[in-house]
Amino acid sequence: MHLLRRHAFPILAILALVVAACSGDTDDPVADAVSQPTGGAVDQGLGSTDSTEPDVLDLTAGSEPSTMAELEASWAGNRSAVVDRLREGGYGVTDERLSGPGDFVVDLSRCPAGRGGDVATTGPIEIVHIVSTADAGAYADGARAYFDHVNSQGGIDGRRIDYEVVDDELVPTKTIEAVDDRVDGNAIGITTFGTATSQSVFDQLNRACIPQPFVGSAHPAWGDPRTHPWTLGLQLSYATETIHWGNWIKRNLTAQLPIKVAALAIDNDYGRAYRAAFEQWASTNGDVVSDVVVVEHDPSATELSAELTEIRAADPDVFLAMTAGSGCGAAVDAGEAAGVNEITDARFLPTACTDPQRFLIPNERDGDGYLAVDGGVKAADDPLYESDPFVTFVNGLIADTDVAPEQAALAAAGAGQFAWAYVEALRIAAELDGGVTRANFLLALRSLELRHPMVVAGITFATDGADDGHPIEGARMMRYSAGQQAWEKESLVVDLNRATPNCNWDGTVCS
Repeated sequence: MHLLRRHAFPILAILALVVAACSGDTDDPVADAVSQPTGGAVDQGLGSTDSTEPDVLDLTAGSEPSTMAELEASWAGNRSAVVDRLREGGYGVTDERLSGPGDFVVDLSRCPAGRGGDVATTGPIEIVHIVSTADAGAYADGARAYFDHVNSQGGIDGRRIDYEVVDDELVPTKTIEAVDDRVDGNAIGITTFGTATSQSVFDQLNRACIPQPFVGSAHPAWGDPRTHPWTLGLQLSYATETIHWGNWIKRNLTAQLPIKVAALAIDNDYGRAYRAAFEQWASTNGDVVSDVVVVEHDPSATELSAELTEIRAADPDVFLAMTAGSGCGAAVDAGEAAGVNEITDARFLPTACTDPQRFLIPNERDGDGYLAVDGGVKAADDPLYESDPFVTFVNGLIADTDVAPEQAALAAAGAGQFAWAYVEALRIAAELDGGVTRANFLLALRSLELRHPMVVAGITFATDGADDGHPIEGARMMRYSAGQQAWEKESLVVDLNRATPNCNWDGTVCS
């Protein structure tokens, strides 16, 4: 049985919990900045919101590139195919109107002084990354290492990348100040980190027609190509995570369907996002879920016996923990004490609660059998990928930096997951008429269909204009073994591409 190494999930969970601890009422565990790897064949699960089977792109067929030269050739082929599709579709800028696939339309005449179309068409390509350097400094260091590598190879269409990192300490007012200072500049994009901080500026960035690509947060609000077209996420979102939960229930509890679900939801924006997403899935899958009971808890709570006793009284078939921080271990411990573990057929933890050392091992066997979703991307420190050409390359880049060894996997995610995607989108924009402009960059971001080298084979990395705003929707289900003190593979890779609805977040639900 394949066991996940004990420290791979903690890298993800530690980053997630830092954001949760620093974001106030709109806490955001950054669920997949670094995610545990998956591999193998694609499981054609049932995961779409209308109970139909999702699109599955089996990228495991055929030979995988084994050298960087082969990878670079495949990336060039991917980019060329995207550009060809855009040209064949007649997409691009016409009369101050940007059009893209899936009825994607942006009125550039509403941009300040037309700056959505022609900002910084010559000279360096300016990228701004607003992060908490105390929490994600290594992630930004990794991104810089990759951008420096690209510059050493000639940059983007002969233009070098200027990468500026701004520390906002995860304080929204400082995020706003950082954007205010740069909104009239020539940055091709301004990326933010965390939910509260990103939400504090995404209206402003969209009004200013400045791309906000690959936000460092898994909140579903970034999947909103119609009302916030300039903002795009990167990680598997909380909404997609809940669809994977429902998908597992549908495939594995067939004899009990429909089942009753009870959820423990932390009373903040993070918990509301999970709750709203699962309730939406359940409402369109009445043959799977007959009832959803939600018990909320205060974000500051460190003891949850009353809440889990209430959940036990509801007599659910399935328990969902939609919590973070101190709520993780408290939910696992109180669930065992209240008898929730004993009466339920399945129990799920969010990715922010998957650190065995912090939340599961201290509770001895209380967490045994809990299920969780991984993030669909490779961890650069996992032996499973020690011969992977891109992981090897990225690890080499990080080894040449001053990043501490314990932060190397996080830095590798910044280089291989974030910076790689950013560069490929810029390269697509460079091949479009007009070259690297904000409008072309946005069109590239909304038209991705790439084989991402840090995304597990079998998982699509794609967007589709206004129809699909979530680049990564595939993942694998994991089960915790208290005896092994590690996560074990529960399922093959399930790709739910296009299964996650777009999300116009109103503070409570997606509309």
